[in-house]
Amino acid sequence: MELKVIEKNDAAIIEITGKLIGGPFMQEMSEILHKLLDEAKKTVIVDMSGVSMMTSSGMGVLISGYTTMKNGDGILKLANVSDKVAGLLAITNLDKVFEYYPSVDEALASD
Repeated sequence: MELKVIEKNDAAIIEITGKLIGGPFMQEMSEILHKLLDEAKKTVIVDMSGVSMMTSSGMGVLISGYTTMKNGDGILKLANVSDKVAGLLAITNLDKVFEYYPSVDEALASD
């Protein structure tokens, strides 16, 4: 699992590559989000185009990230969500919680 943070407009885009699983990745994601909030970045878009699979622990990473941003008066959006991940979001009713878009550009334009 690799993370890359890109700033575009007033948002931060976190590109995830590989398998979205829990473990140490949860701590790394939390540290990145807290740093972005400290830098007054209130909109974070998670680009999931490079995610090859996601476990339930990976879903926990996203939920934790959403909560971190919400508690910091920010927002976390998902972009480039695969059909498989969208299905998981629907089954768990998290599609009612997360905003997700077909592309990063559409997520940026949604503000």
